[in-house]
Amino acid sequence: MSVESIKKTYSFPDFLTGLDFVNRIAAVAETQAHHPDIVLKWGKVEVTSYTHSVNGLTEKDTVLMAAVDELYQTIQEKQQMLGVGQKFPEFNVTATVSLDMKNAFTQITNESFAGKWKVYFFWPKDFTFVCPTEIAAFGKLNGDFLDRDAQLLGGSTDSEFVHRAWRTHHADLKDLPFPMLADVKQELCKALGILDPNAGVAQRATFVVDPKGVIRFVSVNDLSVGRNPQEVLRVLDALQTDELCPCNWNKGDDVLKV
Repeated sequence: MSVESIKKTYSFPDFLTGLDFVNRIAAVAETQAHHPDIVLKWGKVEVTSYTHSVNGLTEKDTVLMAAVDELYQTIQEKQQMLGVGQKFPEFNVTATVSLDMKNAFTQITNESFAGKWKVYFFWPKDFTFVCPTEIAAFGKLNGDFLDRDAQLLGGSTDSEFVHRAWRTHHADLKDLPFPMLADVKQELCKALGILDPNAGVAQRATFVVDPKGVIRFVSVNDLSVGRNPQEVLRVLDALQTDELCPCNWNKGDDVLKV
């Protein structure tokens, strides 16, 4: 008799959403009279369906795991955009960092650039018209962000190879100094709640995340309207003061005292 299994891991932005997923799995498992092993961790749920059978895995295993996949998809589709005060979700994606094929790609996770502020900004598609104008503008301010101990990370649902091809053929993007995240599975965009329900691409969203991994600023533009990177830098300056900053505050201005 052999023991075989199907094991899958599902990511979530917070513990409560993962717990809701676990409860839904339990209800489905009760209906199907086939109970998997479930491990609930912060930001993820591991589901393993075991079969003790001479012939290995059975239809019960595949049917159950297909139902679990469907549950996960339903939750992801209803996922709201993460906001200020919430933890940035766990992720692991390939990023384009160079035009040289020998070292063009690297893996980046939520734990990369530990101890730094991070500015994540997403765009809908490579090889478009509005997107390169703001990506290049962020690139020109890269030194200013680094001076503030902040790492820029841009991304879309395009692959790392598409990112590299775009950089290769667009003069304004050839020397980009920050990684381009390739969220090809759309897992990060779904976890953030920024996958556009109509276009099926990343919305033009921006997240400023502090060194503890907590989201401190969020914005999202219409797909047709580019951002102002200088405004993102201004907000970062204000956040780093840890003080009360009035309307139109700029670095060097007085903060409010109460």
